Amino acid sequence: MNLRAALIFLVFGFIGLLIVMGAASFVRWLKMSYPRSFRLILSLL
Repeated sequence: MNLRAALIFLVFGFIGLLIVMGAASFVRWLKMSYPRSFRLILSLL
């Protein structure tokens, strides 16, 4: 594997990690803000 491919995989992995962390924090915020209806809100998304 050359250096360019390794760098591309590293960048895509970092972006994927940021997306996953953002989604997890969004779900946590929904649970804290709307504890009764967060499942309904998530199912609508």
